[in-house]
Amino acid sequence: MGYRVAIDPEDIAFEVLEGESIVDAALRGEVEFPHGCRNGQCGGCKAEVAEGEWRYLNDYIPDILSRWEIDQGMVVTCKATPVEDLLVKFQQRRMKHYEKSVQSAVVEVIERLAEDVIRLVLRLPDGVEFGYHPGQYVDFLLENGQRRAFSLANRYSPAGRLEFHIRRVPGGYFTDRQLSSIKLGDVLHLEGPLGAFLLDGQSRRPVIFVAGGTGFAPIKVMLESVLENAADRQFHLYWGARASAGLYQDTWAHELAAQYPQLNYVPVLSSSDSGWQGRTGPVHQAVVEDHPDLSGFDIYMAGPPAMIDAGREVFPAFGHPEDQCFSDAFVVPGGEPVGKKGLSLGARLGRLFGRKNGLSP
Repeated sequence: MGYRVAIDPEDIAFEVLEGESIVDAALRGEVEFPHGCRNGQCGGCKAEVAEGEWRYLNDYIPDILSRWEIDQGMVVTCKATPVEDLLVKFQQRRMKHYEKSVQSAVVEVIERLAEDVIRLVLRLPDGVEFGYHPGQYVDFLLENGQRRAFSLANRYSPAGRLEFHIRRVPGGYFTDRQLSSIKLGDVLHLEGPLGAFLLDGQSRRPVIFVAGGTGFAPIKVMLESVLENAADRQFHLYWGARASAGLYQDTWAHELAAQYPQLNYVPVLSSSDSGWQGRTGPVHQAVVEDHPDLSGFDIYMAGPPAMIDAGREVFPAFGHPEDQCFSDAFVVPGGEPVGKKGLSLGARLGRLFGRKNGLSP
């Protein structure tokens, strides 16, 4: 027995088998359906269930959804299955679709940007076309079926070069143990592009970018992609780190702001370094100090979930519409969010089942 899932407003529908995820069913039926990691971590498959009831599979907890998204009926569809016919809608912008593929790439550059941040540049084989949107990421395919997700830190390169900013996680299987032994000329395997952290190409509102640590990588690509053709649009970049060394491309950001008058760059440290003369405190606090009325802005946040949670909690109090806030939470290996607080038992149970306009009783 299966259920029918229709996509609004497009004239597209497909069948989901009993116990099958919505994303898996769409892909099985060769239906173009936004998705990314397919393990419930990236948010690339988030959709609004406009009609019908559903449940999450295997006790999945959708920590990547904000309370506002849950109230709007948003569902992580790679981990959800219908219990009756559904009508779903996407809030993400429809953009050119780049088909994901598995590729092998050669290590071309290994550069230390900070004590715990490595710049890794890979080169794809000649003739390989690998398109992607600013803000997307790839999965590195490791031994024993393991994967590690990293955002692309450069715009599309016809030469087939892919850049990544990788923070070392102490004891991490890839970032600590394997990356330390990688040499120039080694071959790595990856799959992508993945993710739906994308710029709204139709909006003309001013933009606030908020980056935490290596969350700067996708923000950097977004900035590079829009500044040249948006002289009449204002952009603000807030980059937060624990210490000044964490602002590993601070000079680059200052130079970019000097080149484009429509860009304002504000580096922020959570605690003051010796000799630091800049802003201190939580990076989201710097945003609201400078912009007490956020109602007219688009906001893009990338970095630790704790930073993103704080922004999503505070910004609406300053007039920011939550449907104009887009985010990409960086997680540590194994899927445990960096700094993510645990949910209460009641919240965990409440998030397992859902229906239109929020949660079922």
